[in-house]
Amino acid sequence: MSDCVFCIEIEQPSFIKNLMPIPYSDRILYSDNHVIAVPGLGPQVFPYIIVVTRRHVTSFAAANCQERNSVLDCLEFINNSGIYGNDSLTVFEHGGAVSDGCSCIEHCHLHVVKASLKIKQHLGWFDGAEQVLISPNSSFEQNRGYLLIADYRNGELKGRVYSTEFIERQYFRKVLSVMIKDADWDWKGMKNNDMIIRTIEYFKRH
Repeated sequence: MSDCVFCIEIEQPSFIKNLMPIPYSDRILYSDNHVIAVPGLGPQVFPYIIVVTRRHVTSFAAANCQERNSVLDCLEFINNSGIYGNDSLTVFEHGGAVSDGCSCIEHCHLHVVKASLKIKQHLGWFDGAEQVLISPNSSFEQNRGYLLIADYRNGELKGRVYSTEFIERQYFRKVLSVMIKDADWDWKGMKNNDMIIRTIEYFKRH
């Protein structure tokens, strides 16, 4: 899609060089026919990895079975890399179309942080949402925006999905900014590039 940031970055990786001097190809941690994993720009915590579908699809809910399987394969690769130590992975997504007032970029991308951050304790809606096993065959509400947060362990992605008409963009990352007491956080400020470099160097060594 011509105006999608992720599509442009995948197809024309030089566009973001004014924000990130490291070439996109050097930032790829995992790649297959359906997904790519890269360190998130402007990370607030280490490690911070984003899994992006190659195809322009609005969310994990709208992804096909092959793409969902690739996401799970990617999570297994990240988990086995050891970068998160003995910690399990917490995965979150702000899914839905931009027109719904939901995701900041209308392209499927999942954020991966360490479970020990305990981000779920800072989510008021979390306990009221149903816990589900998120699999290639899971059924999601595709006509509304949603919040997804799940833990990946023992080859399974299990968590909660909360449908919502509207919630502010960058919601999860704003929750993280409160947790780390960085009220002025903005990913475009490109703080913590050293975390990106550490992530890249780790995967080069392993």
